[in-house]
Amino acid sequence: KKVSLHAKPGETIALVGPTGAGKTTIVNVLTRFYDIQSGRITIDGKDIRNVKKDDLRRKLGIVLQDVYLFSGTVMENIKYGNLEATDEECIAAAKLANADGFIRRLPKGYQTELSERAGNLSQGQRQLLSISRAIIANPAILILDEATSSVDTRTEVQIQEALLNLMEGRTAFVIAHRLSTIRNADKVLVIKDGEIIERGNHEELLEKKGFYFNLYMSQFKGTNDDIEFEYIKPVERVEPTKPAMGMMGRRGGMPGMGGGMGGGMKPSPDQMMERMKEMAETFKEKGAVSPETAMTSEELGLPPMFERMQMNMGKSSAFIEHNGKYYLSKKKLRQR
Repeated sequence: KKVSLHAKPGETIALVGPTGAGKTTIVNVLTRFYDIQSGRITIDGKDIRNVKKDDLRRKLGIVLQDVYLFSGTVMENIKYGNLEATDEECIAAAKLANADGFIRRLPKGYQTELSERAGNLSQGQRQLLSISRAIIANPAILILDEATSSVDTRTEVQIQEALLNLMEGRTAFVIAHRLSTIRNADKVLVIKDGEIIERGNHEELLEKKGFYFNLYMSQFKGTNDDIEFEYIKPVERVEPTKPAMGMMGRRGGMPGMGGGMGGGMKPSPDQMMERMKEMAETFKEKGAVSPETAMTSEELGLPPMFERMQMNMGKSSAFIEHNGKYYLSKKKLRQR
């Protein structure tokens, strides 16, 4: 509805807003998946309706959350971004995309055969290949759609670095629900019900304390559909009143479980719950609980194993330590 925006060469434009607000629609008209009924879209002053779709799309690089790879070798999938590229150029692109490391660990490296839709790769690995393909295509304009979701924290860092390499010197449109990924955007466009209701950079929009501010704070506080944690103020480490049982038989146990020798013994769910309740009560007694803010498991960087353990615990409270801070979950943990 009367959407107007201007992107300078090399700028990063972030499109944020609730689901169904119209972010993807903007992408669809930019790529001419369908044409607009009024107004016009120009690239370097040329109306895109006067440009052949093939020529237009050669200028665009798209990295989506759902990556489409075909049955063939890793090299063939990367080279699909530019069929004239040499193997050396594809390898260089994979290195920029932080994909070279995992590719070389595959059975046949770049000549490893992928199954249909690359089912033999993880979600994060597929996204890194998609970024490699976009780099080798060398587009002038990038469209990034939730390219860092559904991956573990370590892989997300690799993807973020790869995207920075990809975006350097290019005009980029970033679509994201996770606002932390677009803090450094040159412009942020807040979209609601098909309209741009706010615009500015991240800091300017936070100062306005409008829709973007509320959206950002709700996400930062973990009020989405992921696991929710209430923040506990950092306090000095409290030694447990009795030795904690190590998990999975490993020395040290999981973060926040207090450590222990392990010794091959796996505690029962009841034992884990009792230990976590005891530690939570210890912190309550010391006045550490403060439900002023909250963070999601993604923001905390929890390992997937610990997330699954949390999910299995249902409604019970759970305590963890992360980077010297302590966190307590009081709400029912909802499985993804």
